[in-house]
Amino acid sequence: MSAPFPVFVEVSGHSCLVVGGSRTAETKIRSLLASGASVRVIAPQGTAVIEQWARARKISWEKRLFEPQDLKSTFFVVAATSVQKTNELVVQEARRRGILCTIAEAPDRCDFHLLLEWLPQVQDSYIKETIVRALSVPSAKPFAAPILIDELRKAEPSQMLLKLAIGNALSVVADDSVCDEIIELAEEPKHGKVRQLIVLALGNMKDPRATETAMRLLDDEVVAGHAIMALGRLEAKRSRNLLKPFLQHRRAWIRREAKKAVQKIDGSITPRVESTFAERRTPRRPLRRVAKPVFKYRRQA
Repeated sequence: MSAPFPVFVEVSGHSCLVVGGSRTAETKIRSLLASGASVRVIAPQGTAVIEQWARARKISWEKRLFEPQDLKSTFFVVAATSVQKTNELVVQEARRRGILCTIAEAPDRCDFHLLLEWLPQVQDSYIKETIVRALSVPSAKPFAAPILIDELRKAEPSQMLLKLAIGNALSVVADDSVCDEIIELAEEPKHGKVRQLIVLALGNMKDPRATETAMRLLDDEVVAGHAIMALGRLEAKRSRNLLKPFLQHRRAWIRREAKKAVQKIDGSITPRVESTFAERRTPRRPLRRVAKPVFKYRRQA
């Protein structure tokens, strides 16, 4: 099975266009090839690797500047040139024709808006979940959060995998613009364990209410551990005394998270140098070589 392209678009067997021949373009081409796409490249110049791919006929490469008609019969396009005007032209033409597109060096200009358009319209839970996972990246801030929140509220109790995916996405993209909604979801028992991921989103926020909510949720056994993690992210000094009892909690992972949170609050975390397994082992004494006995057999007369 081919690896999916990083924005979770199924490109296998489709014609994909990369405009540009830079190292960034090379990276995108590599991902598209791994995804099973049929790749065309348009660029006056390219890297040595792109040259190799073209010679091996892994890609089709036209050594010239981009023209709008190049988008004909294209499923997905990546603008990866060093010229901003060219990138903008590619995006404008692609959107005018309804073609999915992205600018390699500007993730905020990626076509997340298309995914957000499709998300409410899709009925299949698996496809919804795939789209949600594609939106679980920092560059989807802040416009993805409101739609994800609406989807979480509409999700049926039986759609637990979808709800967990949405919760995970919100832990990444939620910010102060949706603080009220995140607090409401975090305190709503009907969302069950999905609340744990919602509570993590509180750690992304500067709004003082996020800290207050996380402190309040330390009394909620279902989300207490994740509230500790959020407070650690926030380095909320006023929560230190509330965290100390969790250092003796019956669950080992909660004890660990409490310890990390207190250390962050105290500013006592020091860089940890990981040693290799060989360095951690007690060195063994060198083995002494023992000469093998030489047996001589006499031939019997």
